[in-house]
Amino acid sequence: MKQLFSTVSRPFLPMRVVQVRERIWFDDARTGALLVLGNYQQLEKVALYEPPFFESPITSVNEPVCPLPKVGDCLVPRLTPSTSAANPWPTLREWQLCSPAMAGVTAIPRSWAIHPGDLVRLVHQVASIRHPSLQGLMNALLGEAQRAWAYLRMPASLNHHHNEPGGLLRHSLEVVDYLMGLWPMNSPALERDLLITAGLLHDIGKILVYRGTQGYTDLGQVLHHDALTLEILGPYLATIDPTLANTLRHLLCRSDRASQYPRSALKAALQQADALSAEQYYQRQAFEGLPSYRYRGRDLQGQSWYRLVSQRKS
Repeated sequence: MKQLFSTVSRPFLPMRVVQVRERIWFDDARTGALLVLGNYQQLEKVALYEPPFFESPITSVNEPVCPLPKVGDCLVPRLTPSTSAANPWPTLREWQLCSPAMAGVTAIPRSWAIHPGDLVRLVHQVASIRHPSLQGLMNALLGEAQRAWAYLRMPASLNHHHNEPGGLLRHSLEVVDYLMGLWPMNSPALERDLLITAGLLHDIGKILVYRGTQGYTDLGQVLHHDALTLEILGPYLATIDPTLANTLRHLLCRSDRASQYPRSALKAALQQADALSAEQYYQRQAFEGLPSYRYRGRDLQGQSWYRLVSQRKS
């Protein structure tokens, strides 16, 4: 059976198969499977009835069948609403398998995110990258399920800023927000694309360093996350223009010997935005729970902070 769309079906965003329950007997006496499909917008429980799904690999000699999607598969589905009171789930009528790299960040299930709103912001930021190689790199990198899961759920640190689950993604998004405020609006589009890409990926090595919020991994005890960021990106940088790849390497390398190499305003902006996100986190922490008229507070490290208090109307 060919997995093709009819010309009248409306397009759907790619979805990832999150869960599969096989050999289901539905209340209306039909059989099949119950799947959970997800992307950044929604989670959908759908029914796949027999046929077109068959448990047997073939129905007769040389006649291929439509296989049951597997957990982790990315597909573009055509769903039809349920017409049965017994089975309230939409029906998966047709689908087209697509590669995780093609599905990209849009096929990340919102259930993976600690804060689903942050996942929506991530998708919008990646969509705003105009350069096809850089957008393709982001989608290929985060199309890998295990990496995307960790990126969405890992803290940005264990004992410092954004040290809660989901902190890595939130910090990365804040860095991009600061970068877009720091960098001139009339600058070349490629410069802004590079800053968005570098801002989102500057700490991705931390997914190999932390064991959630519980401590360091074995690798994290012997290597700094900066080195692992470039290791993760290596296979993807090898697929794009060498000059573009080297610019990203320049932006993301924070070696102790970096002073021997050329500086750039792009890299200075990234470093400043990174620091601003951390400082803003500490300031929010210092004034959490304090009344609005208080202009001094202390963060959990004991550092004193000052903020401007709104002037009261006389």
